[in-house]
Amino acid sequence: MAIKISLKYKLIIFIYLILLIPFFASIFYIWRQTDQGLSQIEKNWINDILASENKLQDKYNNLLLKNVLDYSTWDEIYDNASSKDPAWFKKNVTDWVPNNYNVDWILAVDGQNNLISQYNPPSEYSANFNKTSFIQKALAGESSSGFLFTSHGLFRIAYAPILRTGGIGPINGVLMYGQLINPISLLEIKNIIKGDINFILPNQTVISTNDQSAEYKNALLEQIPDIKNNLEQNNIITAVKGNLLYLFTPLLDIESKPIGTLALTLELTNFIQIRKQLIYVFFAVIFLSFILVLLAVPFFIKTIANPLRQLISAMEFKEDNLPAKVMIKTGDELEQVADNFNRMVDKLKTSRQEIDLKNQELKLKVTEMEKFNKLSIDRELKMIELKNEITELKK
Repeated sequence: MAIKISLKYKLIIFIYLILLIPFFASIFYIWRQTDQGLSQIEKNWINDILASENKLQDKYNNLLLKNVLDYSTWDEIYDNASSKDPAWFKKNVTDWVPNNYNVDWILAVDGQNNLISQYNPPSEYSANFNKTSFIQKALAGESSSGFLFTSHGLFRIAYAPILRTGGIGPINGVLMYGQLINPISLLEIKNIIKGDINFILPNQTVISTNDQSAEYKNALLEQIPDIKNNLEQNNIITAVKGNLLYLFTPLLDIESKPIGTLALTLELTNFIQIRKQLIYVFFAVIFLSFILVLLAVPFFIKTIANPLRQLISAMEFKEDNLPAKVMIKTGDELEQVADNFNRMVDKLKTSRQEIDLKNQELKLKVTEMEKFNKLSIDRELKMIELKNEITELKK
């Protein structure tokens, strides 16, 4: 047996189906925001963070390079590089600069790549400085800055050829500064990007702005084997653990060679807050959907279901009772249907009245015919009787 569903419930089902569209749209949107894949907003945010970190590192590299250039283009340094006066260099450069600037390592060589003076260089560079490629590049006129990994740790270095004031040659040597990278030197960058900076070096040393608890350090190191191959193909690797987002990118030295991994750890507070807001929006949509249904159902019942019920009730009439007119004022197609129905009722009433009149006329004519027939029959009978009487008289 087929189940009949009233129009009212059909309308309710239809409304719910319409309202399911924003419902499923919200579910899809929230799914896009989960850890199954970073949204475009999150990717842009990550790129902005990395761009900010790179920009700040470049800023510090350029500041160190500017400091080197200020000294390497000083006439007194140029002249004393020619005279190879270690005492003058020790007094005015290798002793004075570290005491007044954030410099941890200084090398000064002459134009023939001979050591003039040095301050606290890593052991491998104090003996073999003249074999390093960047010293050779500086003697060729190049100046640059960047990272350098040594046995003493990770340094930010800058080198420049020794020239006269105004950059006038010929080149008379090389001046190089080095700054040891430590957590304190990274605090400004940490405060700007709102996350921890971690340099993971080949010897498993971790230079971090975090307190470097064993758990935190191990959490970083244990991810290196998994991302090592991927970092060779991708510039950025992301991972989520707990409420932390890890961003891994290759750490390149001053010659653009990989010397480790730069890892940024960012709290997912912002992401979590965004997702909470999305969940609130999601439930708000559901709540509003039910409210809209509750508000819409009475409206549709009043404007559609009730008028249709009146029409259906009016159409269910017996042969001896004509349908009554319906009063529907909805201003839409239902009102037009009701008007057509009322016109049909008027026509039916008019037709019935005409039929009644015709029936009355027909009854009158039938009555007259019956009277006429009766008179005719009576006359015929009388004629027959008269003929019979005449016949009897003739006899």
